[in-house]
Amino acid sequence: MLMRGTEGEPVADPRRLPKLEVFMHGVPRPDLSLSAKEGVLTELPVLPRTIDAATTAVYIQSVVSGEKPAPTPLVQQSECIRRALAAWSSTALSEMSA
Repeated sequence: MLMRGTEGEPVADPRRLPKLEVFMHGVPRPDLSLSAKEGVLTELPVLPRTIDAATTAVYIQSVVSGEKPAPTPLVQQSECIRRALAAWSSTALSEMSA
């Protein structure tokens, strides 16, 4: 899976969905990939105002517990990863049984 990096590192941005390109065995899989959401942001997720470790931990716990919703771009990215892993697993099983 390829994703544009910021300063050399891929970043999961809770505000905007980046382009995610999935490849399997060196072959592009557009059916599993996601296009970037372009244009002006029309809404922003509710995020903590400060980014210290304690505040971030409390925020993450509130999302994990279901008290607060996860930012939509992060949900979409994790779903893309889940679909790619499922496809990879089914491919690997097919190859083992062949």
